[in-house]
Order: sequence, then structure tokens, then C-alpha cells
Amino acid sequence: MKDLFDQKKYNNVVLLLEKLFKKLFIEMLKYKSVKVDENLNYRQLAILIPDYYPNYTQDIITLTHVEYREENTYLDVVYTMLSLYIFFENSYKEAN
Repeated sequence: MKDLFDQKKYNNVVLLLEKLFKKLFIEMLKYKSVKVDENLNYRQLAILIPDYYPNYTQDIITLTHVEYREENTYLDVVYTMLSLYIFFENSYKEAN
């Protein structure tokens, strides 16, 4: 039962982070003067980022695959997502 409870909390955290990323990705794309369909989901937007921020290609791959790596714990996933969010948020305006 505790595992189910922990899983539910984890899923809520990941969903919240995905919403934050969606908002950030829209902001990043608009910064590059890209017309953005705001109905796209987090993953669809993530796929667009390397087209306008090529230096972030590996980071986007890491972000979009972190949940599916079997060796990652819940904490690993949340930590990776948070770290990448902070990195993107603090650097995208200076990125080429």
C-alpha cells in the first residue's frame, strides 16, 4: 500500500514538472520568435527545442528518456528533471 501511495505522489510530481516544462518550452520557443501551438503537450514541445537550441539536444534526450531508464529511482527522475529545468531556465536566453 505504501508503494502505491509513493507512486501516486511521484506521478503527481512528474506531472507538475511536465507542466512547468511545457510553459518553459513555450517561453523558449517564443523567445526565438517561433509560432507555437500551445495545445501541444510537453513531449511534443520538447522535440522542437533542439531545432532552435541545438546545444540542448543531448539534454532533451536525457529529459525525455529519464523516466524510462530502469535503473533510475523516483528521486533520480525528479532530480534530473529539476536540474534540467533550472539549467534551461537560466541559460536559454544566452544559448545560440
